[in-house]
Amino acid sequence: KSKIYLSRSYFQGDVPFIEIKQSDLIQLLQQATYQDSQLCQIVILEFVDVVLKKNNEYQTNFIKLLQQPLVNALNLDSFQSPMVVSTLVSIARKMNLDVDSRLLVAVCRNHSQCIYDGILKLEDSESISEEERPAKAEKRKLSTPQSTWQSLSMLYSLLEESDMEIGVYEKYLTA
Repeated sequence: KSKIYLSRSYFQGDVPFIEIKQSDLIQLLQQATYQDSQLCQIVILEFVDVVLKKNNEYQTNFIKLLQQPLVNALNLDSFQSPMVVSTLVSIARKMNLDVDSRLLVAVCRNHSQCIYDGILKLEDSESISEEERPAKAEKRKLSTPQSTWQSLSMLYSLLEESDMEIGVYEKYLTA
């Protein structure tokens, strides 16, 4: 105890309260995101989560505001960074934005690092819910490239996941 007391003899009273401002933490986080693209993606997706959880009125406006620019950005071939494309697809998934399944397949073909994000988006989309599973007579109509199921099957084929590809095809696309 005397050793501890000696090392603390420089200060008498309560231990000083050290305050770190939120702005200082945000500046450090901002600098870190410039250096690490994966951290940048995480920060952006967390920001989207916070905005979506804020309130319903702001959420609907935010979704309407981002819908078309995000789809337009995915249509651009100028993105060289797969991380940017992956972030855009993840934002579309989190916000439940309507993105054409053919566009997702095309994007994932160009940026193979985004295939998992594309699969998650298609699996999470409302158009692929079990309730909308087609009747046998309708299955032939769904074999067009526009089908969300076929797009999902194509993404699995890009990953060379033949079991998943065949499973989706047999369950939803064949009579």
